[in-house]
Amino acid sequence: MKNISFTKNETRVILFVITVLVTGFSIKFYKQILNSPSVRFDYTAEDSVFKSLSDSKIDQDKSISGDSVKSEIGSNETSSDGLLNINTATRSELIDLPGVGESTADKIISYRDRNKKFNKAEDIMKVSGIGKKKFDKLKSHIKAE
Repeated sequence: MKNISFTKNETRVILFVITVLVTGFSIKFYKQILNSPSVRFDYTAEDSVFKSLSDSKIDQDKSISGDSVKSEIGSNETSSDGLLNINTATRSELIDLPGVGESTADKIISYRDRNKKFNKAEDIMKVSGIGKKKFDKLKSHIKAE
């Protein structure tokens, strides 16, 4: 072949056309991959394992010591003054308090079971993890009777 030479503008046009073609084919290929019926992972086995583990955790939670179960069955102890009695509140009622999560609720119930009851609302600060700041958030929501 003879020596083929292109001008600067012709070279730019050729490179542009090649770039457009490569991009077009790439997009077409990518869309085919997205639309192709591929093997999707079946999560039903993992879901059943998760459900069984979750159910066994619920069963464990239900088999807590007698006093804790009594506390869980509880009373829905928010009184007419709007305060929750921390001596009879259930775990879920305690969790609904500001700054109290599952772990702290369990600690409150455990402390209450060991020490029979809280004599005053401030006694809740004897529970590990409840300090002055957390008590300040709680004090307008709780009472000890």
